[in-house]
Amino acid sequence: MAKLFLETVQSGDMVKFAKNGFTLVTAAVKLARAFSGRNRVAICREHNFFSLMTGLL
Repeated sequence: MAKLFLETVQSGDMVKFAKNGFTLVTAAVKLARAFSGRNRVAICREHNFFSLMTGLL
């Protein structure tokens, strides 16, 4: 499946799979922090899920 995705999306270099959205959001926040060198990441707070994520990260 990853090979098919990379053949379809030519700008992609790598594919990662996760069990759920929580895992993906956590990884995205950690990646953003590492890439930017900053400790803070902007988070939309209009939905209760984001409040949960803010408390857990």
